[in-house]
Amino acid sequence: FCFGCLDQCINSTLGDISLFPIKCPHCMIELTIDDLESLIDIESWDKLINVAANHFVNRNSESVTYCYTPGCKQINLLKLTYFRCDVCETIYCSLCQKKAH
Repeated sequence: FCFGCLDQCINSTLGDISLFPIKCPHCMIELTIDDLESLIDIESWDKLINVAANHFVNRNSESVTYCYTPGCKQINLLKLTYFRCDVCETIYCSLCQKKAH
């Protein structure tokens, strides 16, 4: 592969979660964190973290969710009726997605 093609592939994936995980455009093998760390800049790295988190939450929505507090990016487990967000410290009901009642 050439770095120009790989860079275009990485940037396309960072803009479209449906293309995740990032794969080599030549052999279609998933790139590792070590591969990506050596290939992308800090801004793209931050986007990658957000895309990876969104991908994880979307694929595991029956067991995890983002905190329901607007702007809070914490991922929480849904295995209990109530969860307390470690970041904003709000307690939520997993069943109705409202503050604990």
